Amino acid sequence: MHKVKILFLVAVSFFLFAAGYRLLAVQPAQAQTGLVSVANIDRYVYLAVVGRNVFVGYQGTVPGPVSGQALSEPVPGSSPVVAVWGDGNTLAVAEYAAILEDGDVYNWNATDASWVLVGNLIGGPVPTMPASLGQVKARWTNHGVPQHGEGARRITRDGR
Repeated sequence: MHKVKILFLVAVSFFLFAAGYRLLAVQPAQAQTGLVSVANIDRYVYLAVVGRNVFVGYQGTVPGPVSGQALSEPVPGSSPVVAVWGDGNTLAVAEYAAILEDGDVYNWNATDASWVLVGNLIGGPVPTMPASLGQVKARWTNHGVPQHGEGARRITRDGR
């Protein structure tokens, strides 16, 4: 009974450690610090990407201060963000787009406050029809090498 109790306490401690790390190690998007990897300026709309988070700044009057905040969701995907674009006066009515290194293009849906994949610039759709076993064998069979049962020598018909 004592070993079961120790095992239970060890398991609970690992769980609490993992849960605490998950809650405390990841900073919210507004508190993230780091270097800007991509930036864009379009009239009085300023965009900067830190990690996968897009920060948006507006300048109401010129000259005047720039007020900014992060979009509520980071750009999805696994490739780095290589380009951003934005237009609008507030987060509620603005349009944003992001292009990833692998060619995926995402648009910001202000109504749902989420990114929507709209396509890929580089490649077309991935074929979904798998090849049959016969097609795979025909593709990878080397017809110049004798196959099983054919023997290694050529057949000579000169009477030997």
